[in-house]
Amino acid sequence: MKYKKHDPIVHTPTTQEIFCCLSSATEWCRILSKVSDDKPYHAFLTWLIDREFYGSDSKRITVVKLTKDFNKPSGKIKLWIAQIYDDIFELNEASPHLFQKDGLKVSMYFKNFDSFTGLDVSVQCVPRKHEQVNFPFVKAKVGTDLFYVDMVRHVFGSIYSVEIWVKGGSVNKYREFILDKAEFQGRIGWMDIHHQTPFEIDERLSKIYPH
Repeated sequence: MKYKKHDPIVHTPTTQEIFCCLSSATEWCRILSKVSDDKPYHAFLTWLIDREFYGSDSKRITVVKLTKDFNKPSGKIKLWIAQIYDDIFELNEASPHLFQKDGLKVSMYFKNFDSFTGLDVSVQCVPRKHEQVNFPFVKAKVGTDLFYVDMVRHVFGSIYSVEIWVKGGSVNKYREFILDKAEFQGRIGWMDIHHQTPFEIDERLSKIYPH
């Protein structure tokens, strides 16, 4: 079967969106500040932490206000905010133990359309399949902060680990049911799911199982 080529649906965040993500994870920002003394943004990051990212007003903080309050050009402010965000992900990958303090250590993988990212974190309990997960910090990476659990994988080896795979949006259990049914009947294969968009799969499902 030949598949249509389609442009990847990848999220491109605004600076304000990234700022809101950072304000939702101030503890992680503190972790980064302790190992980023040599970074150009260090003084700016410390300044934001001291002000708790302006607290409850964080969603209304603009680049214009940050530029005025910190007295630096908007270009630098935008660059530093993006670098801080990306460096948290890099630090999480290099030193996951810094982000896994209390609770069960897990690796979380977030997917929304063609955007994808991952983080090593701690949770108090492992969410079950189809449960809702709200994770504001990754919104700038994948375009949403609302997910549902698609799969939980327990990996047994020299070190036991847990992987939680989540997808953007809310689960449609009926869609999941008929997709499983179509796969079982051989009418849709894993290659179809891999190469076709969710919209294309939905169109095929509606033709296979018309109401």
